[in-house]
Amino acid sequence: MKKENLFEQYCNEYPIVNGHREISYIDYLENKVFKLSKKQKDFEMKTQEQKEREKFNIPDDFIKISGKEFTEIQNTVFIECKNMDNTVVHRYNLKGTYSIVAYIVYESCVLGNVYVSKEIYDITKKEKEKVKAFLDDILKICKEYGYSLSHEDMYGGFAVVNYHEKNNEWLKDASIELTDSFYYQQ
Repeated sequence: MKKENLFEQYCNEYPIVNGHREISYIDYLENKVFKLSKKQKDFEMKTQEQKEREKFNIPDDFIKISGKEFTEIQNTVFIECKNMDNTVVHRYNLKGTYSIVAYIVYESCVLGNVYVSKEIYDITKKEKEKVKAFLDDILKICKEYGYSLSHEDMYGGFAVVNYHEKNNEWLKDASIELTDSFYYQQ
């Protein structure tokens, strides 16, 4: 695109209103550069993902997720690690079954991308929704009775205190750890 065409496009997108344009031409050009660099970055990430999928035979029905999301999944569904490739990829299996549910790709010993099966992703999403409904019910009961649950640092339990909205925020931020409890395994 020629410089003249770009200026013409700017003038068409941001006409003069009351003697001024909404943004300066320099800001317009910076926004264009930012959008182009974002498109390039998205393209490069997509290309990297395609290469990983091909290199490690990761099926299309596996969803790319963040490391934080994978930690939440591990806290929701018990996953047993089986190292099936001694070089780059760890594949995780559900306890009791041996179908692959996740691939973790490392780049030079640094965590790269995580891919999980749609089945595990959906199970985790449903469990998180159930936990949210559970916590919502607890909060309704707290309000009804005029008490709140609060964190108690000295011994790691919780305390029953007079009702306060701040304690509700603490409860809403509870981590989800549905795998066998460290303290009370059966």
